[in-house]
Amino acid sequence: MDKKAIEAKVLQCFAMTYKKDVAALSRDTRIVEELSSKSLLMVALVSTVENELDVLIPLPEASKMKTIGDMVDEVCARIE
Repeated sequence: MDKKAIEAKVLQCFAMTYKKDVAALSRDTRIVEELSSKSLLMVALVSTVENELDVLIPLPEASKMKTIGDMVDEVCARIE
């Protein structure tokens, strides 16, 4: 799976978890400031990403991510 496909899948996961239109999201979207600071949503997001992309992302790592792009980069690094 190439980086663009991973990015599209991660964006879909964010849209589904945070109930947003995928077109309104980008790599630069800030997770806490623009979406939600609720930790329960981050747990749900990580679970969705892990299931959709067959990758393991530790919650402490996920909680450090500031933007959707950070999540995309982390997923790409763990898939390679």
